[in-house]
Amino acid sequence: MFVQVIDITSVNAIEFNGIYLYGIDPDDNYLDIIENNEIWHEVEENKKYLFLGDGNISWYVWDSEIDEFQVLDKPSGEVMETFESCNTMLIEALQTAIN
Repeated sequence: MFVQVIDITSVNAIEFNGIYLYGIDPDDNYLDIIENNEIWHEVEENKKYLFLGDGNISWYVWDSEIDEFQVLDKPSGEVMETFESCNTMLIEALQTAIN
């Protein structure tokens, strides 16, 4: 069995099993937080969100108007789940990717 050890301090974005958690990576549009937010902010209603990642059917966001971390349904933009912190939301995203 091969195990690869990754220096976590050099990782700033994650792509795993259909989940993208954005970082700063101008060479990869799928993982770059700036590029993705520019795209999603083309829709006026989305400008209140900081998009932190996405999956096949979900967006992982921070709603700046109410200071809340949320998972949005990708097709409709409806709130599917809310979180007290960014950490709990990201843990949920990673658990979704693993399962």
